[in-house]
Amino acid sequence: MENNDLEKVNNKKIDKKEKTDKNKNIETKVVLERRKPSVFLSFILILIGAVICALIFLIFFGDKIINQENQEIQEQEDTSEGEKVEIKEVVKEVRKLNLNVEGDFITLLYGKLTTYNSFLPLVYNVEKTTFDSLSDNNKLLYTLSNSKSIKMSLRQVASKLDNKMTYTEQEMSNYSADKIEIKDASKKYKSIYGSDKEIPLIDADTGMGYVYEYVPEDNCFYGHSYMGGGGSSFSYKTNITKCEANEDGTEVYIYEDFIAMNQTKSSSEGNLWTLYTDSGQSNIVKDDILETYSNGNSLFENMSKEEFLNKYLETNGVNYKHTFKLDDAGNYYWYSTEVNE
Repeated sequence: MENNDLEKVNNKKIDKKEKTDKNKNIETKVVLERRKPSVFLSFILILIGAVICALIFLIFFGDKIINQENQEIQEQEDTSEGEKVEIKEVVKEVRKLNLNVEGDFITLLYGKLTTYNSFLPLVYNVEKTTFDSLSDNNKLLYTLSNSKSIKMSLRQVASKLDNKMTYTEQEMSNYSADKIEIKDASKKYKSIYGSDKEIPLIDADTGMGYVYEYVPEDNCFYGHSYMGGGGSSFSYKTNITKCEANEDGTEVYIYEDFIAMNQTKSSSEGNLWTLYTDSGQSNIVKDDILETYSNGNSLFENMSKEEFLNKYLETNGVNYKHTFKLDDAGNYYWYSTEVNE
């Protein structure tokens, strides 16, 4: 065989071998590419692994965490309950009241029983008396007569006053006016009748020669006397018999006996008086009590008025119950007065 032919044969063998090797490489590459995992499958595998780890963690540590949380909740509840107990104890301590008849607390409450002057009480009635039973005029009179005031010249404020102002310019120099700021009057009113009550902005007349005028311009009351008016012979006597409070101290009760007398008519022998057991003078104990005179003193059944009232207070006095309640502001206010059955 010639050299050229041999060379061709050899070249064909080499080409055939290269083709075979190349085909093998391609098949190997295809197999490798088919076996390479996808991104989605990897993500699924990672997720499954995370879930398995989480389950294992919960199995071993979940109960411990839950028990710890329950323990913390219980401790918080115990603390809260303890705080409630402490608060209750504080409230109970605050309401530990001094019910001594002559103590400051009872004296303070007793001063909230409405009278618009020293000799005419308004709460001792046959029917139960409450805030609504009393007129705005009388509630305001009692409030203002017990409020802080500033004394000033009547002439200084006369131009702002119009209620029974009959004094001449010369006469004014002999009289004064009592100025009461609305804030002081309102504070006193709420103290007596309850923190939810609003003071009436009106003129309040005693009917006895003295009036309180509300002046919007100055937002205050000016109290002043006036010509005319009358007086009263009404006198009364009381005696506190006991003081009590309800279980939680939100209500206080003052019990007291009451008797009163008033001049009702005159006769040729002298003035005649009537004895009552109520402010309204409807429940008569004794009538036509003759007033006599000795050494310039008035006598009733040969006793002074004080002795006479004391005697009948013990034998004929009616017992009344005054109720005071605690409001949201922590103030005890007068709620009612009624006959103690």
